[in-house]
Amino acid sequence: MEIIKKNIINLEKYGHRPGKKKKIDVEKYIYTIKASNSIGVNHEKELPEEYLKEVKDFLKKEHKSLLQESFGDEKKKTALRKVVSQYLIEKPNLPGFSLDELTKLLVDAVAGLDVLESIAENPNVTDIICNEFDEVWVTDLKEGKYRSNIQFKNRAAYETLCYKFAYASGQTWSYSKPECDAFFPNLRINLMGFDISQDGISLAVRKFTKGMRINRKSILETNHATETMLDLLRAIVRTRSRILISGSTGAGKTELLKYLVGDIHELDRILMIQDNPEVFLKYIYPDRDIKTWITREREGIENGIDIDRLNRSALRQFIKWLIIGESRGGGDAWGMVKAAKTGHPVITTLHSFGAIDSIERVVDMCSEKVNMSLESLYRSVANNFDFGIHLEQTLDGTRRITEIVEYTGYKDGEVQYNKLFSFDIESEIEYEDEKGRTRFKVEGYHKQEGYLSDFRIKEMKKARVFTKRLEVLQEDREKADLTKGGAAVAVS
Repeated sequence: MEIIKKNIINLEKYGHRPGKKKKIDVEKYIYTIKASNSIGVNHEKELPEEYLKEVKDFLKKEHKSLLQESFGDEKKKTALRKVVSQYLIEKPNLPGFSLDELTKLLVDAVAGLDVLESIAENPNVTDIICNEFDEVWVTDLKEGKYRSNIQFKNRAAYETLCYKFAYASGQTWSYSKPECDAFFPNLRINLMGFDISQDGISLAVRKFTKGMRINRKSILETNHATETMLDLLRAIVRTRSRILISGSTGAGKTELLKYLVGDIHELDRILMIQDNPEVFLKYIYPDRDIKTWITREREGIENGIDIDRLNRSALRQFIKWLIIGESRGGGDAWGMVKAAKTGHPVITTLHSFGAIDSIERVVDMCSEKVNMSLESLYRSVANNFDFGIHLEQTLDGTRRITEIVEYTGYKDGEVQYNKLFSFDIESEIEYEDEKGRTRFKVEGYHKQEGYLSDFRIKEMKKARVFTKRLEVLQEDREKADLTKGGAAVAVS
């Protein structure tokens, strides 16, 4: 290491301009004064492990929230740099580093995403999957899914990032607990490692957006749904229906939920219950009467409170709507069904194969919580939910509503329903883009399958939301035309 002696400080580097009034960066000035007598030039610029650990422990103890919020959020990361910079001023100088260099290295080490940073900064990216340090897959709203040419320097760098997520979240990640779910304000992380995940750690990153990615215009432009379907969705919400939104991971369930909330009556009080802060309804609709509750079920949190318990309290909050971010288990589902049985309009998302299958999925989850016959459970669920909306992500990456179903009850051991709309795929064409990546072009159309019940039409007319376009959903219209991508298809 080379030693440079320097006793003269150039104030112009810190904001001073002769004859001009301008603030000097005091922190940089103080740090340089401390280091001026002996600044080692560290050509490798690697942080000592004990130094890094000291800073990590300080941030975790004194600024845990800011540390967690800094993952994937440049504004929060700037605030974190300020905290770290101030911390360094009060500590002995580390030879070989300027204040800016040391601050950046430390912040990147505790809250940076390494090579994934550039991917995460893309607002169109929703998911990042790492199967190994040299295998990164990206899901992009515009480009679909593709394998990125970005890779980590080596396996050690990749593992460092994974341990960073676990450390910052306060979760245990070890041989005895090889899975880790880490939640940050902008990211949801899932890790599977050690002997369970062969050939390296499995890392899945889901990005959240506080805003809303879809609107009526974008839905129509991307063939997400037709105008008639959007009119129907608005009518469903305005008549305070109980709604199940289903689909696989990445199908667009959460985005549709956020969109539907926009059609709720402005004075209706909305309570959203989530196990993690992933949907920011108050941010999207700041002037609405919206409140969000978060469960207390994560590892390391004592006195846990699950969704079922919050559901019971929710009914005492003078709510009009109950929204459950995602129904994953028995307590979630049964609490939701009980709320629906009181007449409260409910919206939730869940994983299922289709809108009709959603009833069975809810029944399966409820059976984990309550000791009731399947007949009774089916009757409770089918009689207390009004509509099912199913979404799918096709091979070209486009998210579409592929089913809208009206549930009409349970009879003779079967769920009764009216299938209203579906999506038919006509062709799936595989090709290579200019970057040599495999792409798909999917062509298809939405079509009407059936009609609304007389009861539902009456409710929509009473609420004055039964538009001219929705008249095709009245069965008493003889030879009504069913839409096929704008063309007319006669009802058989």
